[in-house]
Amino acid sequence: MSLALQVIHDFAKNKFPNGLAFDAAGRLFSADFSPLAGKIVTLSLDPAAPLKIAREDVWQTGGTLVNGLKVFEGKVYVTDA
Repeated sequence: MSLALQVIHDFAKNKFPNGLAFDAAGRLFSADFSPLAGKIVTLSLDPAAPLKIAREDVWQTGGTLVNGLKVFEGKVYVTDA
C-alpha cells in the first residue's frame, strides 16, 4: 500500500489547532489556541480505516491560549502561552 501526504480531517471543534499528542488508547489530542476560548479536542481514529476520523470531541475547556501538549503515564500536560 502506498501512502501520500493528504488531508484526512477538517476540524469542526478546533479553530486554531496547535499542539498534538497521542495517548495510549490511540486518541489524538489537539490544543485549540483560540484567544480566551482555548480547549483540548480529541480525535479518535477508525480502527477499520486508519486514515478516517471516527469522532471529534471536546475533551477539556477553560484555557486562555492552550499551546503545547504532552501525554505521559496517563496524564495530559498542557502549556498555556
